[in-house]
Amino acid sequence: MPEGPEEQLEFLRREDIRTMAKDMARLREEEAKKERERIIQLQGKNKKQQDQPVAIPVAVKEHPQIPFTPSGINLPKPPSRAKKIFARVAVVFLILFTVANVIALIYSFTPIRSWIQNY
Repeated sequence: MPEGPEEQLEFLRREDIRTMAKDMARLREEEAKKERERIIQLQGKNKKQQDQPVAIPVAVKEHPQIPFTPSGINLPKPPSRAKKIFARVAVVFLILFTVANVIALIYSFTPIRSWIQNY
């Protein structure tokens, strides 16, 4: 395994090693070459047919993607921010109510109540 940065670069430059970076660079070069050829062809047609109007391609509307699960069931939309906040506030109040009742229960069963009433 190459250890230093120079060794890593030399390892990646080898012809028998294929990396995603090399593949992406090759694909970009091929696409650029095809695009250049297409532009040259369009320019050649324009010189020959300057009197004829050029057809402009119409953009095709894409269908909105519908969320789809592997089981074939559409999932419901997540709740709104207001509903989330309301649920959190309700949970906090429920916890506070439970804590207050536990404190009241402890107070009613401890001898502290009798000490407080005697003073």
